[in-house]
Amino acid sequence: MAARRLFREGLTVGRDHLGATVNTLVLAYVGASLPTLLVLAGQGTPFGDAVGFEGVAEEIVATLVGSTGLVAAVPLTTGLAALLATRVPAGSLPVEHHAH
Repeated sequence: MAARRLFREGLTVGRDHLGATVNTLVLAYVGASLPTLLVLAGQGTPFGDAVGFEGVAEEIVATLVGSTGLVAAVPLTTGLAALLATRVPAGSLPVEHHAH
């Protein structure tokens, strides 16, 4: 397979994996700040004010930075893998590892 096609096919799989990973990341950070959010909701704090609190803002920034890193890493690693995979001669791999 050509490197370009490997890259396209890899990105198809990568997008699905990326979506699941980002969702998990968001849920983990929201879960970590849930006690703070519950206290703020119990006090009737408006959403705009709640987002400005250090604990909540920290989790939002962590989610954005982590998601940005993941979004950047998937195409980069997929492209690198596609380039490296096309450079390995097919004869150097055992027959049981070939796709049929």
